[in-house]
Amino acid sequence: MKGMQFSSVIEKIIPEVRNGSNEPFVVYRDGSGDWHCDFTQNQYGEPFDWVEGIQDTDPLAVTFKGSDFANGGNPYVYDKVLAARLRAEYDNTMSGDINMGELRALVNFLEDNLGELSSDATEYITGFYKPLAELHKMIPASLYVDDFSAFHSEEKIWQAIEIIEDRIDTLIKRSTVNQVAAVPAPEKRVIEGYEEKHSIQVAGQLVILAENQKADEPYLVCYCKWDNPLGINEYYNACVTEDYTEALGLYANGILSFTQILEKEMADYEQPPRVLTAQDCLPNVQDADLNGKVIVIKPEALAPEYRRVERQIKICKGGFGASPNSRGNAVFCKDLYSGKESRFERYDVAGIINPDKLPEWAKLKLSPPEKQQAQPTQPPQSKEPPSLLGEVREAAQLIEQRRAERGNNPATTKKHDGQEV
Repeated sequence: MKGMQFSSVIEKIIPEVRNGSNEPFVVYRDGSGDWHCDFTQNQYGEPFDWVEGIQDTDPLAVTFKGSDFANGGNPYVYDKVLAARLRAEYDNTMSGDINMGELRALVNFLEDNLGELSSDATEYITGFYKPLAELHKMIPASLYVDDFSAFHSEEKIWQAIEIIEDRIDTLIKRSTVNQVAAVPAPEKRVIEGYEEKHSIQVAGQLVILAENQKADEPYLVCYCKWDNPLGINEYYNACVTEDYTEALGLYANGILSFTQILEKEMADYEQPPRVLTAQDCLPNVQDADLNGKVIVIKPEALAPEYRRVERQIKICKGGFGASPNSRGNAVFCKDLYSGKESRFERYDVAGIINPDKLPEWAKLKLSPPEKQQAQPTQPPQSKEPPSLLGEVREAAQLIEQRRAERGNNPATTKKHDGQEV
């Protein structure tokens, strides 16, 4: 079976982490560079025969249990697995060409600071067969070698992070230019050896017809979804056949089925559809901390059929991109309407919603549970109980209050680093 991307492997691990499973699994790469994640023993606790050869295939293979991650989120699991592979590379390095003291210090440094790297950088690093050696070439040892303390100055940390980001950004751009020059046409998906021939997106999913003329059954029809926290493609309901007419029928039926699902979804939405933009968000909060805030996703970041208010309003649950000064872009969200989790980039976020622009269904979902019951028997309290909606309103009022104070008292306006505050 064809392997996955590193981020897909992490997504596969997450259910085991959430369950606190003690079932051991191994993360490794095959000879083609594809990633795999497999359980290492059967239901009786007996190890599979193939496990013995894993270290020969991939000396950096690491074994975990779901309970090893203390129910951490996707970024935590991602960084811990990558850090373990970096540590395994150090343990397996015997070459006299590399200063082992520097390499040991670099491992310690990266274990503490992997979370400061952007998702693009870490994903690119996982493509190296020897990522620790490559990073050793990039970063001057003076930034992470410290004989007097286990801690490093913040200035040196950010210098090292900036160097890694700049070097990898250059590599990505160079790679992109080479790919564009070599392959002018868009790259086709390859699913289990079958190359995509036709695809159409309906109801936020793809229906795909693919072909492999070398296979006994050369036609494959499957579906693809990516509604997971990392936005990773997941292929499912695959069906193969030797009859092209049958494959076309399956392809057409898939499109029809998802069209019917979409019609049912739309029946519960506001009519006519309403779309939110940056004009519906609080002003002057582009650099705000998004953690726990009610945010709006830009319509252009969504599939055409989902460019409407019911799919735009999210609650930010975290991610490096949620913090204003982080180098990462990932923003993990929970859909306010459906409760589904998803991932976007910081630049996909239009802003924090203006409470005056919230539809009634959103106000109800954001209200305290007691507000969602029938008419209360007790008289209403003078102060509204704490709620996410209340926080949104307080943020808007605070901005207006500060703006009014600056307007009414121009003489008290101070300057800080050349800017008004």
